[in-house]
Amino acid sequence: MGADLQSPESSKEREKRQFRQINWSKFDLLIKNRLRSRKGRTVRSQDTIQMAILEACRSPSVEHWIMIKARLGYETFWSHTTKLLREGMMNRLVEKGRGRTLYSITEKGLRLLERLKSTGDS
Repeated sequence: MGADLQSPESSKEREKRQFRQINWSKFDLLIKNRLRSRKGRTVRSQDTIQMAILEACRSPSVEHWIMIKARLGYETFWSHTTKLLREGMMNRLVEKGRGRTLYSITEKGLRLLERLKSTGDS
């Protein structure tokens, strides 16, 4: 009667053996692919992000529309925009009647945009 029943230690040992036999490399690959597809976004270079912001500023726009056109989040938008403003690539304009802040590209910014586009094409 005792030979037919398995002891708790032998079932634990069997579980450990089965656990070691799992092909973990396939599992890791599945998890990585799932996480990549869940995020669904590509990593862009700093130059590509600057190009997107400058391109969105060809006509004066509010920050919200620039973020949408350039497909950027708030923090990424502001980190790049402050740099572009500081370097004179963009202007900040405040509408008197409505109090809106608009951002537009400068001549210096247009030259940078053309240079970035030409290096991206080659």
